Amino acid sequence: MKLQHLSIILFCLLFGLFAGSQALAQAACGDPAAGSCFEANLTPGCDDQACCEAVCAVDLFCCDVSWDSVCAEAAEDICGEGNGPEIPPYTPVPTLSLVGLGVMVLAMLGLGLLARRRLRG
Repeated sequence: MKLQHLSIILFCLLFGLFAGSQALAQAACGDPAAGSCFEANLTPGCDDQACCEAVCAVDLFCCDVSWDSVCAEAAEDICGEGNGPEIPPYTPVPTLSLVGLGVMVLAMLGLGLLARRRLRG
């Protein structure tokens, strides 16, 4: 295989792993293992589904990367005692699944081989 083909495959694999990790991060809202919404836990999301979605609607970092002290303060403001979430729920951005990535890689390789055969005659 040429270096160009290997670099394309490597890029697609890395992109698929990144997309898969984003999908896992978005699923963290409401997970009891994620930790309290009112404390920094350094994992994406927190244990209260409604509060987590309300905070993530304001700050995507909280569900996509890490629930830090800024997210905990936002949770206090939005979901603190006597406050109900008034912000629309967080809607995750669709991500490319690993199956979709595999199909894309195979399609790219197939098209490359087809074009190569046509050039040869």
